[in-house]
Amino acid sequence: MKQYSLFGIKPDVFADATQKREAGSELKLELPEPEVFIQEVKNNLLQAWFEILDERKYFPSKEIAGQHYKEHFWVFTNGYAESKFDFFVNFMTSWPSYWIVFYWDDAIVRGRSILKEIRNKYLATPQLARCNMTHASDNEAWALEEITLHFPNFIFNK
Repeated sequence: MKQYSLFGIKPDVFADATQKREAGSELKLELPEPEVFIQEVKNNLLQAWFEILDERKYFPSKEIAGQHYKEHFWVFTNGYAESKFDFFVNFMTSWPSYWIVFYWDDAIVRGRSILKEIRNKYLATPQLARCNMTHASDNEAWALEEITLHFPNFIFNK
């Protein structure tokens, strides 16, 4: 079944990321420049036969970030207090985000598979993934809402 989906990344955060590993040693991630990283993600989508319909890099407003996390908050908190909501909103609005709308067969499941590959390649720990440095739509209903949120003028015509 053909579906729309959305992929979001914070390439500038990847470039700055460091994370502590076992025994307190610091791991500095070897990451490509943001533009190279974005192109790698797009190439992965194209190699999976997805049709890229739209893309944009921007600083989401606190209102957009709040609406985005309103649906996803439970995924990221893992039982933490509601105060974490502000952390995620501030995190999303502190760096530019790059968003890609794509379409094709089983876009949700296959897009999340690409997300997992990117996280495994570049993120040292699951905690970095929890900071939403990468995002892919979880289901078709959320994909349509997220696309409308981040691309208010997008026309669904497939």
